[in-house]
Amino acid sequence: CLFLYLLMLYFCNLHKARVQYWSLLLMFWFSDLAAGLSTGMQGQMYYPTGATEDRLFMRQTFLLTSFIQQLGIAFFFELISFIWPMEMIKFLLERCCGCAGRSVRGGAFIVVTFILGLVNAYIAIAVAYTPASIVVVGHHPLLLGF
Repeated sequence: CLFLYLLMLYFCNLHKARVQYWSLLLMFWFSDLAAGLSTGMQGQMYYPTGATEDRLFMRQTFLLTSFIQQLGIAFFFELISFIWPMEMIKFLLERCCGCAGRSVRGGAFIVVTFILGLVNAYIAIAVAYTPASIVVVGHHPLLLGF
């Protein structure tokens, strides 16, 4: 609902640049948040962190490399699912639609941001309550901030 509200707010206020700016910025931030939640949970599922058995001192220890791997895979997933497509649409809008008006370029940008944010939010919600993510991440991963 929030994504749709910001999309309608942008297109219903074509002559108010300040409203368009804030709706575009908030749409981008919320879409990036949805991509971060989705990729963070996927990174945690593929590379779970936690205590591991230290074979040298025979005690439980926190292995830093699994945490770095989790961040790396989450960052890579976010690059693929959000950052690179947004960079591509910005590049295409600058090169191909340079003569078009601000509202046309902003409208294309906010529509692509809307689609990517909605897809990532749906993936985050769908993955959050699968049995595999409940075992690894917990019962309410979206509330925990993943």
